[in-house]
Amino acid sequence: MTETEQNLLTAVQNCVTIAEPVYRIYYDAQGLCTRSDVELFDEPYIVVDRETFNTVTPCLYCVVDGRLQLRKQEYKHQQLLVPAETGKYKTIKGAAMFLVDDSYTKEVTHWKLNDS
Repeated sequence: MTETEQNLLTAVQNCVTIAEPVYRIYYDAQGLCTRSDVELFDEPYIVVDRETFNTVTPCLYCVVDGRLQLRKQEYKHQQLLVPAETGKYKTIKGAAMFLVDDSYTKEVTHWKLNDS
């Protein structure tokens, strides 16, 4: 590398700065958070720090007076499934997260809605 090239490289290295991303949380007209992104979109947003950006799940938050606030979760109607000898709902035996219908021929666990 010639002296001119070295001087040019030094000058460029001194001028170039890496921009820190701007962490944004976007929200709608009601203040409900819709997404988090470092890209700039034509929507309302607030700027947050990197840690908040990485830990916030937007659908659980809203923006009130320019600040993030955890949304109140209201469960008006709640029904629980409980194991039963016979019941409308069936799951794979030992894998309760997989609902099956009458065409499933292996062992199942029956469930019914809790009456209380």
